[in-house]
Amino acid sequence: MFNGLLERIAEAIRIFLCDVVFGMLIDLFDAANAQITAVGNTVGQSPQQYNNAIFTLMENISNNVILPIAALIITGILCYELITMVTEKNNMADMILCKRCYSHHIKIAVKSVYGKTKRQALKGA
Repeated sequence: MFNGLLERIAEAIRIFLCDVVFGMLIDLFDAANAQITAVGNTVGQSPQQYNNAIFTLMENISNNVILPIAALIITGILCYELITMVTEKNNMADMILCKRCYSHHIKIAVKSVYGKTKRQALKGA
């Protein structure tokens, strides 16, 4: 008699506790989903939508400070490279740039070897 009564009481307590635990878990998952949705909405915003004042400040700093400094640095580097290129020892004097220059170099080479121009060397040979 007491065994059946104790089993029914234990079963009622077990069912009650299971319902309470399941209810708490459902509430926990609902709260977690709500937080995840809120975080997703916040992360999905552009920087301008999230905090317009900070975004405007950073944009102004970038446009008014960083870009001019970068332009000065790049200009300095390019001027240095140009000056270095112009003042090199070779100064592009040994490069053959066109057909006329090429024939001029040949004429000078033949003249230095034979002591006369190529046409004069061919006539004399």
